[in-house]
Amino acid sequence: MKLHKQVLILLLSFLFLSSFLIAGYLKFPLNRKIEVTGYFGEYRGPSRDLQFAAHFHKGIDFSTGGVTGLDVMAPENGYIDYFELNHPLYGNILVLALPEVENPYTSKKGVKVLFCHLESIGAEGTLAGRKLRMIYEKIQGTYGEAYVKVKFDPEEITFRRGDVVAKSGDTGGVPPHLHVEVRDMDEVLIMNPGFFFDLEYERTEVKIMELKVGNKKYDLSEHPLVEIGKFSPIVLHTIIKLRHPINPKSIKLYIDDKLIYGIDFEYLKLEHYDAVNEIYVNSTPSDYWFNLKSNANLDIVVNYWDRIDLSDPKDALIVVEDHWGNKSEVTFKIVGR
Repeated sequence: MKLHKQVLILLLSFLFLSSFLIAGYLKFPLNRKIEVTGYFGEYRGPSRDLQFAAHFHKGIDFSTGGVTGLDVMAPENGYIDYFELNHPLYGNILVLALPEVENPYTSKKGVKVLFCHLESIGAEGTLAGRKLRMIYEKIQGTYGEAYVKVKFDPEEITFRRGDVVAKSGDTGGVPPHLHVEVRDMDEVLIMNPGFFFDLEYERTEVKIMELKVGNKKYDLSEHPLVEIGKFSPIVLHTIIKLRHPINPKSIKLYIDDKLIYGIDFEYLKLEHYDAVNEIYVNSTPSDYWFNLKSNANLDIVVNYWDRIDLSDPKDALIVVEDHWGNKSEVTFKIVGR
């Protein structure tokens, strides 16, 4: 009964998300070809000074062509919620509230969009942009390199879809790019920006390299018989090859045609952003090993290992899929020992 309920919930969520997307995407904030250089949910290691622990990548990174100073545009009508200067991880951050955007993950309307690593905040093209720029320059001149957060009243600075609100940069000690996050209005959920912006189709290579059970590695291209113990860790080595390696959007393990374990990078609770080691094992920001038996209580995980009897060999299937629907599958036998 629980399984049927879970499937029904997932189906309703998919249908609601589909109707949301049909209603229209947000405007892409850069006036250039969309190039994804980092995907939602990727492994990120501790910061150089260990001020930030290992964590999930909370947004999507977009290329700015190796340059700074590109116009960053508002994706929809809304207002300035706050900005932060000299954040040790994100550099300069601008947060826009878009109160009329449908949020498929909550019962409330509205989302917030974060633009990070900005060179500057505000612009000269509109009255609102000039006001924002003036406040930014005054705060920057007063506080220099100190961390500052400035909160605005919802009616103080409003903008229209397509207005320039900032310039892209490399603040936070990173190469030039634009990091984009989407959160609910209460900033409880971090949502995959790829469901709010049209990322356009990319043909990628979905690579499934090997499976590791305990200390034994299996070449899945040989369709092996995989033996697992009750407490054996199961780790999958897989990546998506784009211009830069990125993580999959989803990984699903089926045994006898039943979904036994799944990871789906659709949304996370903000409080779980540092639970990355529950999902990734001995990974780097460009090479991923996924735990396929995690008991973590995370929204991205479905775990039904307790519902399968492996006293006899059974057919198993792993499906790895990227954001654009490209996928790779491997089959093997699995048995308990």
